[in-house]
Amino acid sequence: MKIGIITFHFVYNCGAQLQCLALSEKLKSMGHEVCVINYQPWYHKNRYTAIKNPVYYGKKMAADRGDGASTLKRFARGTKGFLVTVYSYRNYFDVKERAKLFGDFEKTYLNETRVYRTLNELKKDPPVCDLYISGSDQLWNAKLTEGKLDGAYLLDFGAPDIKRITYAMGVNFKNMTTTEEELKEKLSHFGAISLREAEYLDDIRRLTEGKVKTHVDLDPTFLLKAEDYEAFIPKETLEKDRYIVTYTMPDTSQKLVYQAAAKLSEKTGLKVIDVCGNPTLANKRMPDHRVVGPAQFLWYMKNADYVLTNSFHGTAFSVNLHKNFAVIPHSLTGYRVTELLDRAGLRDRAVTTPEETLPLFEKEPDHEKADEMLELRRKESEEYLMEETLGQ
Repeated sequence: MKIGIITFHFVYNCGAQLQCLALSEKLKSMGHEVCVINYQPWYHKNRYTAIKNPVYYGKKMAADRGDGASTLKRFARGTKGFLVTVYSYRNYFDVKERAKLFGDFEKTYLNETRVYRTLNELKKDPPVCDLYISGSDQLWNAKLTEGKLDGAYLLDFGAPDIKRITYAMGVNFKNMTTTEEELKEKLSHFGAISLREAEYLDDIRRLTEGKVKTHVDLDPTFLLKAEDYEAFIPKETLEKDRYIVTYTMPDTSQKLVYQAAAKLSEKTGLKVIDVCGNPTLANKRMPDHRVVGPAQFLWYMKNADYVLTNSFHGTAFSVNLHKNFAVIPHSLTGYRVTELLDRAGLRDRAVTTPEETLPLFEKEPDHEKADEMLELRRKESEEYLMEETLGQ
């Protein structure tokens, strides 16, 4: 069977590219021919250019958010957006280096179709496949797709007789302009809908009126085991000394992670290396950061003595690679982390303050128990893919 995957495979986020890689590799191991539908919409792609348009970001920040902000406040927001964008030019060379690392990984390991910039381009010349899979990642999160769910990620292209499913879809239907009736109509075309988190499971069942099979499955990165990632990890040594690694997403919790890392560094004498991967987000208090792509991220995670993170995929790889880790969950998306840790029986690794992290590192997580619990989930996820792709 020829399968086309559509996801955020092109973004400069290690978790995003690695989840696409993992799903692709798992499907190939099942005997399928797999391609990645190279959809790169302008609204998403322009976030990763080395020289961003400050006028665009100024207007975006000044836009009416429905929060009752005065004209003066919106003007201030827009001015800040303009100035912050101009200030980001100082990272030009680091951003270019990051683009090369991600681009090389993408071209080497993901079998991409031609580039599609718009949904209309996809509709006019869709890749010919037997099955389309949307997911994983936050494809059904309107906040990431300009306030309206993107029809491309709802698989609104291709011949009507082509089967459509999702795998471990991330969902956030809050504050979107897509109407419920529009969503009902689009979801009715799916043969099965797999979610990554259970939070929106009841909503999906209500919207599909129980006519579409629904499932909750593991993030694709867990479809591969630690040893499976060895083929994608650089062979050269990137660091000579032992270290603590931090991997964070922007949020108030980011500062707490860095504070916790500083405390652990003081206690152990190990240096802290930040691999957030985004030069524009590198914290000034964490000067020892590295510009990494997915391959380098895997190396740093594998070889770290300790990991501190606030992100979902930082947590996922800490669990999968058997690291001694602690999580201070992201204030907006932390529920994804805690649900994952509950599935692995490692809920105690999530804390709320830097001080709580130090006692955690005195004892390794129970990875043997976590592996047993996740293996059951992995088999359920594999069975879902087998059933939907092979009818078994």
